[in-house]
Amino acid sequence: TCIVVTRNPAFAAGGAECALSLDAAVGLARALGDAAPIVAGGAALYALALPLATRLWITRVHADVAGDTVFVGADRAALEGTGWKCIDVAKHDADARNDFAFDIEQWVRPR
Repeated sequence: TCIVVTRNPAFAAGGAECALSLDAAVGLARALGDAAPIVAGGAALYALALPLATRLWITRVHADVAGDTVFVGADRAALEGTGWKCIDVAKHDADARNDFAFDIEQWVRPR
């Protein structure tokens, strides 16, 4: 189930539920039987969800690209300094579908 967190009470998305806050979205996910919902951005939502998270999947693209959003606190030193442990890294080379090499890291934080 996809749940969109929005500040707009009139917002509707075909095939998705809507919630007006992260807490409401987590409650809705649990009511729908999802004990481990996944948060998929943006930056403000990540900042709200990070204290609740026990698992992270972080994609690190090996390139300097223009952008205006940063996942604050996602650098390795910051994560390790707050109790997170990297348990897996899947490395991917640049190819026909991906202009840049990238890694997908899986992190866990014991509760």
